[in-house]
Amino acid sequence: MNRYTAAMLTAAMVLLAHMAYFYPYTPDDTFISLRYAQRLVAGKGLSWNDGEYVEGFSDPLWILLAAGLNVIGIDLLVAVQLMGAASVLVTLYIFRHYAVRYALPVSSLWLGSLIYALSAPVAIWGVGGLEVPLVMVLLLCALVLSRTLLDNYDSTTAVKTGCLLGLICLLRPEGPVYTIAIAAGLMLVSTHDIRKRLRMSGIISLSAFAFFAALLAWRLCYFGTWVPNTVLVKVTFGVTRVVMGLVYSARAYLSFIAVLWFTGHYLTKKGHSTLDSATRAYVHFLLIVSAILSVAIIFSGGDWMLGYRAYVPLIPVCILLFMESCRLVDFYKKEWCFVAVVFMVHMMTQLIDKDNLNAKLGRNWVPDVLKPMGEELKKIYGNKQPLIAVFTAGAIPYYSGFPTLDVYGLNDSYLTSHRYENKEFGHGLVGHDLFDEQYIERRKPDLLVFETPGIRDGCKFRKEKCEWLFKKYEPVVIAIPKYDVTAWRRKDSEKLKN
Repeated sequence: MNRYTAAMLTAAMVLLAHMAYFYPYTPDDTFISLRYAQRLVAGKGLSWNDGEYVEGFSDPLWILLAAGLNVIGIDLLVAVQLMGAASVLVTLYIFRHYAVRYALPVSSLWLGSLIYALSAPVAIWGVGGLEVPLVMVLLLCALVLSRTLLDNYDSTTAVKTGCLLGLICLLRPEGPVYTIAIAAGLMLVSTHDIRKRLRMSGIISLSAFAFFAALLAWRLCYFGTWVPNTVLVKVTFGVTRVVMGLVYSARAYLSFIAVLWFTGHYLTKKGHSTLDSATRAYVHFLLIVSAILSVAIIFSGGDWMLGYRAYVPLIPVCILLFMESCRLVDFYKKEWCFVAVVFMVHMMTQLIDKDNLNAKLGRNWVPDVLKPMGEELKKIYGNKQPLIAVFTAGAIPYYSGFPTLDVYGLNDSYLTSHRYENKEFGHGLVGHDLFDEQYIERRKPDLLVFETPGIRDGCKFRKEKCEWLFKKYEPVVIAIPKYDVTAWRRKDSEKLKN
């Protein structure tokens, strides 16, 4: 076993232990994707309820992969957790490949891979069950291939890069932004003549666009819309969203402040005089890609999920820059002291960061609260198939199997098509500001499942609206092992008549 492989395997063991620390953290939104996969395997298509075809997911390729694994006998939740864990581990192999290919000292790989393994967002989303880790590893592969393109233009490598970015388009609605970032970075940094640069960026863009165009054609045929419902429920442009995005981004970058300071210090102090021109160009390329993607995150308003989900794909970019800066460290002059400080500060910031801490504290929320609630509802009302209205539209619908009204609109095309009629839209938490009590009443759900222990009360800031709805309902207690949860049963419900 050579030293590079030893570094990779050591970091892999650290990362596995780190993931175990956060396990079984799974956000409720994971089960939205799993519900679509569940219904697809059952032969009901990519639908939310019977007869309701709405693209309430952001990750069609991820859902298809999960459904495929389920067909061969793997539980859906286990399937997405395995895919996430495999993705974050494969990322370590890509770091090793990069270090060997570009002759980085083994110390760079040791330090970079361990910083990566000790980064809480990586561990959180390694077990979280959403598509972020796969986006991360695909982007890293595209970035490594981009260095090859900077050094020596090759149309085959450009096609491969474009295909990797095209797969990201199948995983995330903002996938085209990744293509724009890399194509722009290559255009600005490459020293090839202008015709080669245009050809290179064009091949990458067209290759990625082929995937995006195929997805768009399918979306128009299947759902009759140009964009996913998840985009309509979240994206709007305005000062409020930009401010939210700036705050979110500042917090994300502060959680990596030690690594960023170390990287910036060495690359600015020694980089221009020590690094060769090709490496300097690649550093500039990575900075351009990071800047473009960060601006996109800021204008979208950031993200509400824990572990800085929106910035997880950018962590490998930070690690590549860190590894390049590590080659400038002079260990004979005791500069290892700076490295030791960076590691200690980084571990401390990961431990005390609120987003990371809440993921640890709430890791049992689904198995202890939402799963039992869904299963108990199914046990009590299973054969009646009531329409339930929920704030948490993931695990409860997934485990109950009931037709569900998502009151935040992620899986409801009416709320998104009337979003600008809602005065709250664009001013509340991203993806959580389309509550419409009049529409809920028109749908006449049989059960209102608004109380979910362990998170903020969805009715807290809508007290009058909820009280207006509750007038036609009566409270019922849903008893689960650790809680007695109050739901609201419609008084004139035909399905729930005794």
